Amino acid sequence: MISENNRPELFAAISKMQGELTGAFKAKSGHGYNYADLAQCIKTAQEPLINNGLAVIQLLIETERGTELQTIMTHEAGGHISSSFIMAQAVLAGGGGKNPAQALGATITYMRRYAYSAIIGLAQTDDDAANLVAPPSNKITQQDADWIAAVQDNPENLKTIVDPTYRARIKSLI
Repeated sequence: MISENNRPELFAAISKMQGELTGAFKAKSGHGYNYADLAQCIKTAQEPLINNGLAVIQLLIETERGTELQTIMTHEAGGHISSSFIMAQAVLAGGGGKNPAQALGATITYMRRYAYSAIIGLAQTDDDAANLVAPPSNKITQQDADWIAAVQDNPENLKTIVDPTYRARIKSLI
């Protein structure tokens, strides 16, 4: 949903933010594949969002239809866009030792990751998205290792990496 009180600044900021945004790298593994978890998606988008006066809020709301996940992107000058959907019921599969609260938590986190990525335009690099776009290599090169050491020695060195995609890669590896 797009708010009727949106200002042109909101859409200009979204456009600029998406120009700075890089793909979330696959930093987690499990279930037989590698994927970018919610924390990695948020970390990847944090700087471009802040640089452009944007913030993302996610709320769980109980309605007569079920639990709704609402995702809102706001701008410091006013206005917002939002998306919401009814959450799927969490189902325990295989009895893997999870109680119902753990299953619900996993479902919420999974859906938050997709809703967050969708509202900001963040490319996911999990197995589903990997079928559409070839993911970046997870192999650490000597150049990567040199940059990681330089940034660990002095965090300001990260700002000297000109390519935003490579800067995000080094940031994700630290």
